[in-house]
Amino acid sequence: MNDTIRSNYEEANEHFQTGLEFLSTIKEQLVSKNLTFINDDFTREIFTQMSRSKKKIVTCRLRGPIQLNDKSEVEVEEKPYFKETCTTHYIHYFQPYTKYLHLFNLKRPFDIVHNKIKKIRLNIDFDISPHCKSVITPSGLIYLVSGRVDDNPVGLDDSSGSLHVYHYDAETLLEKSPMIATRRRQFGLCYMSKNLFVVGGYVNGIVSNHCERYDIRSNEWLEIAPMPKKLREVSICAFNNRYIYRFFGLTAQGYIDTSIDRYDAVRDKWVSINLKDPAGALKEVYLPLCTQINQESIFIFGGKNIFGYSTQYPKGYVLKIEDKRGSTTAELSETAGLNPGFVGTFNQNHIISHNGDILFLRESNTFLFLN
Repeated sequence: MNDTIRSNYEEANEHFQTGLEFLSTIKEQLVSKNLTFINDDFTREIFTQMSRSKKKIVTCRLRGPIQLNDKSEVEVEEKPYFKETCTTHYIHYFQPYTKYLHLFNLKRPFDIVHNKIKKIRLNIDFDISPHCKSVITPSGLIYLVSGRVDDNPVGLDDSSGSLHVYHYDAETLLEKSPMIATRRRQFGLCYMSKNLFVVGGYVNGIVSNHCERYDIRSNEWLEIAPMPKKLREVSICAFNNRYIYRFFGLTAQGYIDTSIDRYDAVRDKWVSINLKDPAGALKEVYLPLCTQINQESIFIFGGKNIFGYSTQYPKGYVLKIEDKRGSTTAELSETAGLNPGFVGTFNQNHIISHNGDILFLRESNTFLFLN
């Protein structure tokens, strides 16, 4: 690392740590006043409003293999995420409180960041909700879930059950059938086998274990088996086109749940996963990014601490699934070093494993400025 890069990195890190201290001080002061209207959701909303005009985003790539603490390596499968017929290979970002969609073209050289970002002002009559989640399917369809705020909010809750799909030619969002839970936020979202799966979160203002799936072919939402626990801010990912793994999340009391559950889409059933070494589990972190990296492994990294801030020393983990069908046993191993390093939180927009790379977005104070 040359002196200029080192200096820029150290300065950015100093600003980042100062920001964390500032936010922590504000929260402590608010709590110390014992005001009945102050709670974690309200405090986070204040912080969100304060930072609305200062959001920055950058594309990130992690290349395999992934090294573990025991010096062994886990290969990232050299498999394309997108279908051969797909011409829209993007990492995307819907910018909250605006009408903007940002498309990061994966077909161009990855290191030329500024030349491959397409900023699109959507032809829509609403601003994108901060409660939204989105995915891009292997065929290139971009779905936005809970992307429109409810026009009749209940208190601070203006979430909705809306669903839209992006129309590339018209640069607009086409409305699809809404979720069964018509007011949902802080839920988990993933794509698997022509279905969108929505898990947990707040449903009508209450932390819920309610789950549902959207069948893209029939434009229909269907209820599926509820999670064993009522959780919000869960992280989920598809595995081998049959299972969905649920990692961590927050309880109604605001505690981090460190268990792992698996949903079987064929049997419509949830089971708990038993770790061979529970002491090695990811602790005091929620909302990590997770993605399948080969036929037997899921990569988990990043996350936030109990105060809602990104972890100062991000770590990575690999969950190795026993190949025996129906087995509920798995092994969790920590990766070597800081992974993926640098400051900034990881955006919960869709993460994909593509041609041996793990691709995602980072919200940062050091890179591209979104206006």
